[in-house]
Amino acid sequence: MDNTKKNIYSGDDDDLLMQEIYKYLGEDLEINLKTLMENKKVQFGISSDRQLSQIIGIDRNTIGRILNGEVQKVDILSILKINQFLGIPLNRLIQIYVASMQSGSVAELEAVRKKTFIIENFDLNSLKKIGFIETTTDFDQIEHRICSFFGLESLFQFKQEIGNVLFSRTKNASDDKIREFWVRCAFTQFERINNPNNFEATLVEKFATKIRLHTRQEETGLITVLRALYSLGVTVIVQSYLSKIQIRGATFSVNGKPCIVITDYRKSYDTLWFSLMHELAHVIYDFEDIKSMKYHLTGGIPDLFITEEQEGVADYFARQLLVSDDKLNYILPFIDTPTIVNDYAKKIGVHPALIYGFYCWDQSSRDREIYAKYASYIPKSTQAVRLMKSNPWEKTNLFEQVEYIKAQLQNF
Repeated sequence: MDNTKKNIYSGDDDDLLMQEIYKYLGEDLEINLKTLMENKKVQFGISSDRQLSQIIGIDRNTIGRILNGEVQKVDILSILKINQFLGIPLNRLIQIYVASMQSGSVAELEAVRKKTFIIENFDLNSLKKIGFIETTTDFDQIEHRICSFFGLESLFQFKQEIGNVLFSRTKNASDDKIREFWVRCAFTQFERINNPNNFEATLVEKFATKIRLHTRQEETGLITVLRALYSLGVTVIVQSYLSKIQIRGATFSVNGKPCIVITDYRKSYDTLWFSLMHELAHVIYDFEDIKSMKYHLTGGIPDLFITEEQEGVADYFARQLLVSDDKLNYILPFIDTPTIVNDYAKKIGVHPALIYGFYCWDQSSRDREIYAKYASYIPKSTQAVRLMKSNPWEKTNLFEQVEYIKAQLQNF
């Protein structure tokens, strides 16, 4: 048998029928359609192909080509007629027939299988929107893009790329697909970065109490903190916010160590720091839970494992370590006097944007215009994330992105 056929279904897959078909594609195949038919002819005492043709109701030349695997497309009625004559399960007949087909025909099946896999697992419209793919119809190009980006030998390895992490699909299938893609991108980066430093939650918690001092340095504060966290065994990357999935941050367990993604949600300086501190709270207090489920996403769909109470603790942790309630309450009467706010922010060792940001958040349910009113006091996050922000899906592959991030984090 042609070796091309033998290797067609080398990718692992949950499709049991395809796995069964592959079992029949080996070089030592003993059972084939022609042999089964010849055995039946002997069993029934059929003396000629003409008689066989008359019994089955298929032209003898056609049936000869079917038995030799020369017919690429067989109508379902012919298959059912042959199945009726042979008296074997229909699935078994299909398996044996596919095994006898020429490699070109099997390749057609494989092409359909790949295309089906792509539309089942990828939200093509969203991937085009974020610049990951250029087309939603050229499936050869899409397959090549996916394999090159993730460094896969086979398209079907995408489902195995992050081991035991499980994904559940809801009715919002397209949202789930792009969310799964986002998670796999992040997880793959963390695996490649492979932080060599030891992690101890107590040391991270101690360092977290000093982080607000670095918020005062708009251009260098964040990168300084991320490098320090890396040395403490916590890897942090910054990625663009995708509005469709609404993930503001995430905490992963990779090789038993915590890894964090923060996004430039709202592209606001105060939100950037709050997101980092929120995820650090999960690292410090919830990492044992996260290790069992591999990752936790902040924003988007509710998490089944991290409770609302735990999210509340993370929010409280972030606020108290950046601008505690008593400090915020003290400065509120002077919130419209920038010089006083700036002087107080300097005194307590925090960027004034954090004070304005928490004030706006607390007032936003009553005043929809509150953020616009204080926007001039809250800088954008552009300078803060300049050295670390990435759009990995715009890269040729994840490896070049990983090498850049590692270089930035290790420059400590």
